[in-house]
Amino acid sequence: MNGKEFLEKLKKEMHNAVVGKDDVIELLAVALLAEGHVILEGIPGVAKTTIAKSFANATGLEFSRIQLTPDLLPADIIGTVYYDQRDGKFKIKKGPIFAN
Repeated sequence: MNGKEFLEKLKKEMHNAVVGKDDVIELLAVALLAEGHVILEGIPGVAKTTIAKSFANATGLEFSRIQLTPDLLPADIIGTVYYDQRDGKFKIKKGPIFAN
C-alpha cells in the first residue's frame, strides 16, 4: 500500500466519526509517518477528542488523553508504582503518556 492509498483508506475510516476535517487528517498522517508529535488545539466542541480517538482506532494505535487540571500531579501523567498484595510484588501502572 502506498502513501496515497493509505491516506484515502484512513480518510474513509475516519469519516465514519468525523466530517469535514480532511486537512487535519492529512496532517495527523504526516505526523505519524514522520514519527512526530501533535497537539490539537481549539475551543470546546470542535471534535479534537473525536478526531484523536478515530485516528487511533483507524491506525490501530492506543488512545489516551491528559486533562490538564490545577491539581494534576506528575504521577497522573507518567504513572506510579504500587504494591500488589495478591502477588506480593511491586507493579507499574503506566500513565497516559505511554500511549501511542
